[in-house]
Amino acid sequence: MAQDQGEAVAIDISDAVLSSVRLKINALNRHPMAPESFAIFRVPAYIRQRNQHLYEPRMVSVGPYGRGDRPVLRTMEQHKWRYLQDFLSRNPYSRIDDYIAVIRELEPRARQRYFEPVELSADEFVEMLLLDGCFVLEFIIKWSQGDDDSVCTTGWSLPLVCGDLLLLENQIPLFVLEKLFELVTFTMGDNVPTLMELLVNYLASENIESPEEEMLDSRVSTNASVHGEAKDFHHLLHLYYRCYVLRPRTDPTGSTICGTILKWLKPSKICASLLSYLRFKNDEWHAPAGKKRSPNTIPSATVLLQAGVTFRKKNHYHHHHPGSFLDVTFHGGVLEIPFLSVNNSTLSLFTNLVAFEQCSGCQPEEAYMTSYATFMNCIIDTPRDVTILQQSGILENQLASDMDLAVFFNEFSNCPAMYYKQHYLAGLFREVRKYCNSDWNKWKAKLVRDYFTYPWPILSLSAAAVILISTLVQTFFAVYSYYHPRK
Repeated sequence: MAQDQGEAVAIDISDAVLSSVRLKINALNRHPMAPESFAIFRVPAYIRQRNQHLYEPRMVSVGPYGRGDRPVLRTMEQHKWRYLQDFLSRNPYSRIDDYIAVIRELEPRARQRYFEPVELSADEFVEMLLLDGCFVLEFIIKWSQGDDDSVCTTGWSLPLVCGDLLLLENQIPLFVLEKLFELVTFTMGDNVPTLMELLVNYLASENIESPEEEMLDSRVSTNASVHGEAKDFHHLLHLYYRCYVLRPRTDPTGSTICGTILKWLKPSKICASLLSYLRFKNDEWHAPAGKKRSPNTIPSATVLLQAGVTFRKKNHYHHHHPGSFLDVTFHGGVLEIPFLSVNNSTLSLFTNLVAFEQCSGCQPEEAYMTSYATFMNCIIDTPRDVTILQQSGILENQLASDMDLAVFFNEFSNCPAMYYKQHYLAGLFREVRKYCNSDWNKWKAKLVRDYFTYPWPILSLSAAAVILISTLVQTFFAVYSYYHPRK
């Protein structure tokens, strides 16, 4: 009898599990999810915990992820309603009912764009999209028109709001903005810019490259020609990525076929190759059993400088062919890096661009921001490295100290997944390592460092050379006169 009760309990438990599994599967069938529709993600907790402030809005929340009862965001909620009223008043022929109806129709599609389930009812979600979408559009319109508005003109609030609009988690789908903008511009004539023109010109002011003022117009006009319409972009951060994280135009190693042939025909290169070969054979003869793996990274700026590498600021702003801050090249011992100005806003945009790249499933060779972040972490290890880059005109550090910047890159670079053999700077990494491992380059660097850095060693070396040459000349004439005496 006891056995029958045990079997009954087991059957009841199995039935409960079976029922629970079926209910969950049926729920998925009622609400199908297409993985390719995901466009707005949350940063994983283990990544954000190190620099949480770089991923969270500081002044205004946009979308469901940033919503909450944080006091710092409460003030802007009232401004959102004022901006909504200003936006609706731009088209006196439309009613609030028209806007709500459009957003309600988009609600299921917009909800599927978020990777995490949105814990809002349909009505709450529609209200959020309407309020936040109109705020973003009205804010950018006011900014473009130079309106005398408290948010757009206050020195401390403007950069905070601009930074918040480019956070990965602080986004709403761009097609929502497009539909709202259509309702406003429907009766406003032909002089109104398109949504893409409005957004791209706004994003130009947030360019991470900090272009010179005289080149700003050419940068804006070039990036305004981004192929595609608003429907081709997921959200504002995606549009920024497509505008300014440009594919590098040049070979990172800066080499050509003819240049490579001429480089290897140099006597110094032949000597260097011979020394490297002898060192390799010596290591091979004396190395213990087992395979040695070469490192995948490159040394810091301090070590590179000691190895004879020269740092040079790369001038890449041209009227017709603007470059990218990603155009890092290495050729003949010279590492050319485009200028980068770093402040708190730059760090926030930097981290969110990498997070977007990681979440969007970029191919390893196209994950440009991830590769660039790894490169910067390699060459910046200590405050001394930051100083070297600043003295070379490559870096402008606006943080509290050089240590802050070094710590940021050291902590941040450990987070994104990195494929060292496939990223776009992999060839440059190999060339730099090869240069630093060359005995010939090490000898040249030591010679310059020990004898040509300060005047007294140079004078001493010159005097020694003069004495040596004079001695050789005297010896030659003495020997010559001994065997060939004058008649």
